[in-house]
Amino acid sequence: MARLAIPAAAVAALLVILPVAISAFDCGSAIQQLVPCLPYVTDGSDSPSTNCCNGIKTVANMVKDRGDRQTLCECLVKDKDKIPNLDMRRIQGLPANCGVQVDFPIGPNINCST
Repeated sequence: MARLAIPAAAVAALLVILPVAISAFDCGSAIQQLVPCLPYVTDGSDSPSTNCCNGIKTVANMVKDRGDRQTLCECLVKDKDKIPNLDMRRIQGLPANCGVQVDFPIGPNINCST
């Protein structure tokens, strides 16, 4: 159970790939939505679960503007290095695999200021 708490923050980093942002955004809620994505982005599951994709869509809908996206990005990337076996390639492909379109690049050197 403790293993999921830290990766949850990393999963949030996954959402940085979404056209999402957070003004009066609750990072904790966003991270909880992304926890189901951990098996896909860390353990090599064949595909993201339905719960993972639903979480990504939920978080994407929470973002209303650039400020929201930047806040979400910062929330997600701050602890990404604490998540063991985090696969950035899988994170980059997560939006497409879940049918969510994003308007910004996702990668290992995510810049939250854009």
